[in-house]
Amino acid sequence: MTRDRAVSRRLFLGAVGAGVAAFPLAHGRSAQASPAEDRSSVERALRFLDVASAEGRGKPAGPPLARSYADPMGLGGAAFTGDSAAAVWAYLAAAALVPSAVEQARQLGDALLAALEPAGDGALVRQAYGEPLEKDGLGLADARLTDVARAGLALAQLGLRTGHRPYAEGAAALARWIAGTLAAQGGFGWGVRADGGRIPGSSTGQNAEAAMLFDLLAATDSGQDWSAPRSRAREMVGAARRPGDRLAAGVADGTTSPDAVLPLGAAGAVYLAGGPQFAGQARNALGVQGGPRTAGRGERLSATDPAAAAAVFEGPDLAGYASFPGIPVYRPGVWTESTCRLAAALLRHGSPTDVSRARAMLDVVRSAQREAGGGQTMAGTVLPEKAGVVAAWSAQDDGAEVQPFEVQHVGATAWFVLAQLRASPFTPDGLVVAA
Repeated sequence: MTRDRAVSRRLFLGAVGAGVAAFPLAHGRSAQASPAEDRSSVERALRFLDVASAEGRGKPAGPPLARSYADPMGLGGAAFTGDSAAAVWAYLAAAALVPSAVEQARQLGDALLAALEPAGDGALVRQAYGEPLEKDGLGLADARLTDVARAGLALAQLGLRTGHRPYAEGAAALARWIAGTLAAQGGFGWGVRADGGRIPGSSTGQNAEAAMLFDLLAATDSGQDWSAPRSRAREMVGAARRPGDRLAAGVADGTTSPDAVLPLGAAGAVYLAGGPQFAGQARNALGVQGGPRTAGRGERLSATDPAAAAAVFEGPDLAGYASFPGIPVYRPGVWTESTCRLAAALLRHGSPTDVSRARAMLDVVRSAQREAGGGQTMAGTVLPEKAGVVAAWSAQDDGAEVQPFEVQHVGATAWFVLAQLRASPFTPDGLVVAA
């Protein structure tokens, strides 16, 4: 999918860390965790989020969003908006376990409010704040649909939990900007560049998130009618269906669909948001119906070729992420955030077999929490032991000419918490979890 100068975080990480996007190989299996182990791993994950949030408040410039990565990533105080939004969701979901979690969520919510920039009839947020904005040509100062929608969902959920009206008003302002600025022939577009130009194309996964923002506001905000933008986003996601339970990644130029299959994490988000009607597409993305297990680089995975599954699942090892056309990939591996999104969807909507599969997937991530990223720091502060989840987990593959992103990451850790608690940011009660 052509995005011109707009560069996603995953491609940015490839440029920073290794020159290509890395899709690392899973480690060994582990026995499924007990409830006590689940609780312990959630509490440890929250301690990592606490540090990331505190270090974010210490940044010299920009809103005090959470630092996204530990120091080895080389991004300094970079704060990706979507990561802080996910941390808000995780804190709210864990409030019954950790009494201070709601206050931590509010601090990040206040930072999201501080980041809002008046635009059009509403407000926008940027993809990231901090050091990455100094790097030319990376598009991290762009306003993307996914980041605006996630920030809106975080603020809307905070408004529901706390009753604090500015959160709901901030969420509505972000939704109005999406509705008034990003409407395209294919649902809502990718976003707007820092210079004001439109980013071409639209994304199925991003439109699913936008639809859920409108849905959440429709259920909670009686002052505005969100039915039209909600229908536009939903129709785009529905139009992405392909024969054989496949879902296209999006619209490349506003008129035609690319042949890339929906990426793994986006498939999980669509399933989590849309529910059982997308079960087939999620299973297809997982590759449980079969597919190649080769470690190809530079592959072009296609929605028109059922054999080219976006991922291969065998035991607890989840492999793969479908590339956009033309982007070289090292396919087998575990991207932990994407894995946890899928696990959350399977746990909430799946069959007993899907639930067992999701638990096995989380066992892999739980092993990564215990074994990867030890001794890392954030802004020079040593991170809590066995707390944060690394962005990706792999065994080193010298032949692949890539390096794993075994760096503790806020987004991956937050989604790990959400998945373990079977929580969802997409419904009014989705983050209300019993102890």
